[in-house]
Amino acid sequence: MVVSARVVLRGNKGTVELLSFVDYTLAVSVIDRKLADKVGVEYTGKQYKLKGELKGEIAIVKSMIIDEVPIHNIRVLVVEFSENSAKALKKLGYSGGIILGLNALEKAGLIPDILSGGLRRLRLFE
Repeated sequence: MVVSARVVLRGNKGTVELLSFVDYTLAVSVIDRKLADKVGVEYTGKQYKLKGELKGEIAIVKSMIIDEVPIHNIRVLVVEFSENSAKALKKLGYSGGIILGLNALEKAGLIPDILSGGLRRLRLFE
């Protein structure tokens, strides 16, 4: 089953709320350059290649709220989403501007729940 999450991105220029596809095979979350520029991320100058062909620049998002769980200073890979990729995500009901990866889920203490199609809180030390 496909896993989704409500995400709020806060950067130096603004805030955007959207529905994100969760790809628990990605090491790092990926956002489209247009969205990165809209919220205002801080670029690190480091290039990164993901899954063979997908390459972009590492940036820091000031704050991200994933299903009401806030995290701060999260690394993302900023890429140019192809028109086909953006259309495919939108056809599935997603924003087309972000794909959440493991780094954000781990930092938020969330794990994908493939039975419900959402995320759930990882409660190790309670």
